[in-house]
Amino acid sequence: MNLKLLTIVILFIGYLLSCQLALAKPDSQQETALFKINQEIHEIISLKENIVSSLTLKFISVTTDQPLYWPNEEVFLKVVCPIRPSSEVNISLQKKDSTPHVLGLFSLNEAGILVEKILSGEEKKLEAGEYRVEVHSVDGTLDAYTTFAVVEGALGAVSFAYDFKEVTSPEELNEGQGAWFLGNAAGAGLRWGNGLNVKNEVRIFNQPFDGQATVKSRCYLPGCDGIEAGSPVDIYIKNGLLETVLDVGGHSGPFEIEVITEKGNVRYLFGRSGHIERQTIPVSSGFTSYFSATLAPYEGSVPVYGRGLYIIKDDQKPEDPVGLATVISDQTRNLTLSIKQKINQPRLFILSPDKKGNFQTQEIKIASQLDKGQEIQLTVDSPMTFIALGGFLEKKSEFYEGWAMVFTETSLDVEVNLPSEGYPLQKNVVEIKVTDRFRNQPASIYGILEVFDNRVASKSPREPLVSALGDSYRNLSNYLVSWRDWTGIDKGKEDGASFFEQVTSFVLGESKAPNAMLAAPQPSQIGEEETQVSGEYIPQETIREGEKKVVYCGVFHTGADGKAKITVQLPPQTGRCSARVVVVDRFDYQESSQVIDVQKKNYVETDLSGLVMPGAVLYPRVQVVNTGLENLELKISGAGVEKPLTFSVEPGSQEIEFQLIGEKYGTLTFELRDSQGKIYDQRVVEVRNVESLPITFTDILLSSGKSISIEPNRRIAVYSNPAQLLRGMITTIETNIYSWFGHAEAISAAGALRATLLAAIEKGLLDDEGMRETLISELVKGINDLESVFVDTSSDLIAPYPGLAGSPLWSVWVLKNLSIMVSNLEKIPEMQDELTSSILKAQGIIEILKKELLKRGLSEEEWSYYDPEKNWQDLIPIEVDGKVIGKVLTDQAVVQWFVDKVWPLLIDAPVKNMKDINTRFITAYDTYRFLRAFEHSGVYYYLLLNAKALFLQNDPHFFEVFNTITRGMIFTQDPGMIQGPALLGGVYSSPNTMVRFLDLLLTMLEKQDLQTNPVLTQEIAGNKKEFTLRDEPAIFEPINDKTQFSAPSYVVYQMDRMETINLLDFLTDAQPFFTVSNKKNIISVGEEIELHVELDKTKDPSEYYAIIVAPSVLSIRQTEDLLSDYKGQLLFGQKVAGGERIQLLTIPFRGSHDMILHLEGTMKGK
Repeated sequence: MNLKLLTIVILFIGYLLSCQLALAKPDSQQETALFKINQEIHEIISLKENIVSSLTLKFISVTTDQPLYWPNEEVFLKVVCPIRPSSEVNISLQKKDSTPHVLGLFSLNEAGILVEKILSGEEKKLEAGEYRVEVHSVDGTLDAYTTFAVVEGALGAVSFAYDFKEVTSPEELNEGQGAWFLGNAAGAGLRWGNGLNVKNEVRIFNQPFDGQATVKSRCYLPGCDGIEAGSPVDIYIKNGLLETVLDVGGHSGPFEIEVITEKGNVRYLFGRSGHIERQTIPVSSGFTSYFSATLAPYEGSVPVYGRGLYIIKDDQKPEDPVGLATVISDQTRNLTLSIKQKINQPRLFILSPDKKGNFQTQEIKIASQLDKGQEIQLTVDSPMTFIALGGFLEKKSEFYEGWAMVFTETSLDVEVNLPSEGYPLQKNVVEIKVTDRFRNQPASIYGILEVFDNRVASKSPREPLVSALGDSYRNLSNYLVSWRDWTGIDKGKEDGASFFEQVTSFVLGESKAPNAMLAAPQPSQIGEEETQVSGEYIPQETIREGEKKVVYCGVFHTGADGKAKITVQLPPQTGRCSARVVVVDRFDYQESSQVIDVQKKNYVETDLSGLVMPGAVLYPRVQVVNTGLENLELKISGAGVEKPLTFSVEPGSQEIEFQLIGEKYGTLTFELRDSQGKIYDQRVVEVRNVESLPITFTDILLSSGKSISIEPNRRIAVYSNPAQLLRGMITTIETNIYSWFGHAEAISAAGALRATLLAAIEKGLLDDEGMRETLISELVKGINDLESVFVDTSSDLIAPYPGLAGSPLWSVWVLKNLSIMVSNLEKIPEMQDELTSSILKAQGIIEILKKELLKRGLSEEEWSYYDPEKNWQDLIPIEVDGKVIGKVLTDQAVVQWFVDKVWPLLIDAPVKNMKDINTRFITAYDTYRFLRAFEHSGVYYYLLLNAKALFLQNDPHFFEVFNTITRGMIFTQDPGMIQGPALLGGVYSSPNTMVRFLDLLLTMLEKQDLQTNPVLTQEIAGNKKEFTLRDEPAIFEPINDKTQFSAPSYVVYQMDRMETINLLDFLTDAQPFFTVSNKKNIISVGEEIELHVELDKTKDPSEYYAIIVAPSVLSIRQTEDLLSDYKGQLLFGQKVAGGERIQLLTIPFRGSHDMILHLEGTMKGK
């Protein structure tokens, strides 16, 4: 054979081999957690697309300078968005249930920072109520929101002296002045079993408090809504020192502490103490050291400097092929991977965020063979970089993969300097110095300075940035991490008693907590080195009137020397102010604060609220400080006192009570002078009756396709469809889902709900509120968990919880939910690439369950009408307006799991017959949780059960039914979901009223009865204009003429009418259409009572608000009907914060005839 022919033969054989390999690739292609690989030819094809798409960083912070405003204050909005420097954002403001106000386009500076005054009570009195601010990037890729409330109130006398610094050990707690951390004997990040370790100094009128106090912990998980999270702690506080451990182990958080004294109360909410942000999320796998990250400071965790993140070292697996020593990169930004075993055909990818927060993929070129002993050096980008390494091991050609999310420390350090003290209304200079700690040189940088009374619970703009990092790595981990048990129940019998208490408390409404926590640290001294009041000259003639809670909120820029100086005028009231600085440079941020005591050498201060009810008899407290050697005289004169009162004030500090009567209104003056008449201080309080209030009356009209006439002087917003009035509903629904107990029915129900939300987003019905990636990642994780640990392979049925036997009933629930999920996901082809794998897995589970249920004699018809009465299950009848609207399936499987698995662990049970009691109580309490889901929107759930059938049959009654449903869903804004952890099955799958409403809208959209871009016609005096309605409503300001509108059916008109009302005008002898009651008429200061308001049954509770003014001896602690997200921010409802008190607020009934307010005693009197 000649050479030419031999060459041809070789080439032909090579061609055949390549064809064979090419043909083999599709058949042998596999997907691992990270990669697409071809096992036959030992090739890594690529990184999986969903890994890349799951990584995003929504690096935006939107906060206001206060959570609660008085009607005469200014509202400042803080926006920090370093990934959109020098860009524009759209800002809108909406009072709850009223038309939105588009504030317009605003420019972020070159660092992506904006501070803007969005309301001014100085120019026009603010209307009491709840408000929501939304910020949207012009390109539509970033959304963020914040909420606040306007109430009438006053600052209380009690305060914490210091910020609560995050620490991770008892030693750090002892060394600090104000600090906190979490301890959990069963392991960091678990949902139950936590101890909250706190330290601070309690002050009264900014003086250290001595006396008896009660410290309470409260939980703001949905369904708990401020319930006490554990047993109160009674302590004696000396020299202000508060140091204790709060037993919160039976609750999920976020947690708030409340210190109750005979002088009043003060509170602090730990925003990142909720169970979602406390979770220890794995951030590495496949390397010799395994790490987890959390946003909460747990004992023993390692903080990532400046980030607000904490790293916990988990299991060590020295047999793994690659070594990783840490997931924290220092100032070198370098990371080393150490090869422990030979790896063939490896590929290494890193993903890091670009300037817009989008993660970009880069493949690192490495050798085709990695040998033992080699090291790979990587550069880590701020704030975090994802690393994925894969290859084939020499032994058995096993495929190996490892991954890690590596975090960088912040490069910035900040110093805040200001005098330790100043006098009221004095102008002081705040000096700021920013340093690049890596280069050890000054940093020219932008930041926000806020100076505020420390009784104000002002939220730092840093907090949402920290949460954004947590959301980012949590979403990624959902794709990579298998199911984990967050309860802590399977941790060993030695901890049995504590875990029994743990789960019992959560089942009993989370009212009792375990002992699995740290002991209280040893007491230490606070304030020994504090600067005393100086003897500098203080203007005696200054009249100090009113109070100013925030004295500065603005942007600053440090110069080339890294320094900035800002002049700030202190408030008129004495007390302690915090100066907080947050600086930002792209993905680096840092925060620092300093305090200044606002006081005079001799002064007088009072906790009297200016709002005094007619006929009230009060005994306000006055704190008087006399630093001289001679007695001074306090004179009180003016409103509320029959004649001037005088008191002799000895040297030192003392508290004086006086009588004030709600009869004469005007100026009340407190004057401190010596025997020669020299004035040392003047304090003025405006005592007023209940004044006139601005009120907005709102109505909703649903277009029937005919023209409508709108009365003059109405502000009008027109929406393309009803879903556009459900602002914030996605966050509300996801927040409720996060509160659930993670059994099989709950996970599958969550998947069905999230699929409906995703369909509504993709079809343009709802704005995604920045939650799209989270919804997808949680849905993916839910299906992965069901497939991996909830399918009982021995029975081919669904286990209620891993380790339990498969159950036909639970299989039916999961089958129904997965069928709904798949049906909704198949309607959105735009998402097929992202969710194909999850759809296929869900369909696989459905087929397994169908096959097994058929084998057991259950037909498809029976799945729809599965009757648990034949299987000895309980039924819960749901009654609304006298009608039984459905039966909810309940099951004893999880209750039995609790009784069988946990009860035997209780060695020293004091009562051995509790087994039956607990089983019955768990069933009863879960039933109560379920019934609460119907409280606000039960009647609309009943209508929705029938509305879809009416629509599909073109029934003429549909519009009338749909109109009632639409008005109700918009006015109540209620998701109609069960809140909190329930052990029973069947309860999470219904009612979910809001999601059923969205499902009906999707059906109407699919049938083209609902339009996404309808055309609106406006006619005024014969002149017509057309508007195409899109994602945002068309807004029409009030005019003096009638206006005609016409639009296709189901377009929504929202109309506001603004009025000013005087509450006293409503005090008549006529029978009111509501009743008010409370159980106690005599209470002590700090004691809590409930106020019940019941609306007449003939009134539609979705259309009514209550305006409530508390008597001057009381303050309103919170509305019972509220909802906090997992970060602690209120989605709806109102509550006090810090050292503030509420006396007047407005509250919607939200579909329920009954309203409950929690009040507390604040002052002696009647």
